[in-house]
Amino acid sequence: MKNLLILVVLIFGTGCFAQSIKISGLITDKNSGQPIAAASIKLPDGTGISSGTNGKFEIRITRLPIKLKIRHVSYQTKEIDLITDPKSLVRIELEELVSEIREVNISAQRLKNLTENEDFTLQDFAFDKNHLWLLGYMKNNPLRGRLWIADAFGDTITSIPVRKPEKLYTDLFGNVQLVMSDTVYQVYSDGKAMVFAYPYEKAQFFKTITPIKAIFAGNPVYQDYVHWKQGLHTYYYSQADQKSYFLNIARDSAEEVRQLIDYIYGENRWIINGTRSKDPEWREKCVILYAERRRTRDTVSYQNVRVPLFTFGDSLFVINLYKDSLLTYSPEGKFARAIPIKFHQDSLLFDVLFRDLTYLTDPVSQRMYLLQRKTTAWKLNEFNPSAGRVGKQIQLPDFPAMSGITIYDHAVYFLYPEKKYPNYVRLYRYTI
Repeated sequence: MKNLLILVVLIFGTGCFAQSIKISGLITDKNSGQPIAAASIKLPDGTGISSGTNGKFEIRITRLPIKLKIRHVSYQTKEIDLITDPKSLVRIELEELVSEIREVNISAQRLKNLTENEDFTLQDFAFDKNHLWLLGYMKNNPLRGRLWIADAFGDTITSIPVRKPEKLYTDLFGNVQLVMSDTVYQVYSDGKAMVFAYPYEKAQFFKTITPIKAIFAGNPVYQDYVHWKQGLHTYYYSQADQKSYFLNIARDSAEEVRQLIDYIYGENRWIINGTRSKDPEWREKCVILYAERRRTRDTVSYQNVRVPLFTFGDSLFVINLYKDSLLTYSPEGKFARAIPIKFHQDSLLFDVLFRDLTYLTDPVSQRMYLLQRKTTAWKLNEFNPSAGRVGKQIQLPDFPAMSGITIYDHAVYFLYPEKKYPNYVRLYRYTI
């Protein structure tokens, strides 16, 4: 677990950059002056890098003069010419792109196949703070696995072969992990080379990471059942004093009563003891009523209670489905308030069902969304956690089998089989 918190700096030999020039820059919005993350900075040879969350970037070049091409999905593309070494921070201002596309119209301009012209099929993708990672196979051959890094538009920066990869996994610290058959590697890049760090045994990695449900103010929040105590307990682990603090316990009281009665009294069963007889009263003679105890003490004590939680801004939100409340905690792990909610429920006759929701945050715009799987489609809504309210629905493309749905920089990314060549899975980008 400690290794997951370590920031690794890769130091290259000085000889590698003996003839290179380092260009440092800052990309900002021309009107607001705010930094722009995930902007693509391209060199004439097609290589490049993306700006970080603070809008800054560093790129090395081998000669001057040179032309840099900067683009971002929400801004107009800009080209700058560097004649001499600036020797200081290069400030680049981008003008916002004014879109004439109607919000309700799903057009080819909003929906783009990012890997349409590439001769590889995708298996998975993931975002870290600076890059889009792609995992797949060349020529749809499972023996030719490959890992790419690209910008937000799918333009490949570099790639390397990998043998028998399984998937990409983004941990709660924002690190991308490459999962192999028996080992998990943390992967990162400086924009040119890829680095595989901290190899973990696969089973041990997921055993360690699975209980952690969120990272809040730099501290892990995890959930666990406590022996002989009903309900799911949520804890906040403070690294400052190396202690765990209890946050919440959730119990499904109605289900507890049902299971407890089943444990005590059992479930009534009718059985027929004997064979058919010519006696017209054979049923009365052969039918026996007995009680079958289907629950044990352990199943009553360890109930499958769901307690979703997420972080947004400087608050931790814990959803108590059974009390219809959204509990808010401060960065210190202190309870702040409870917000009444209704968005989590589905009613079925006299029973109450809970919607299977995924809580998605755009790391660039810092907006939050609710994703729900419907019978034959996906439903995406804006979400305001501070008020516990669901906003307007966002119309998605009619791709029921889309997978890996991710939101990044005002766009929905997802995987979908190509219609013309179904064996090829492509990456799509849909502007919100």
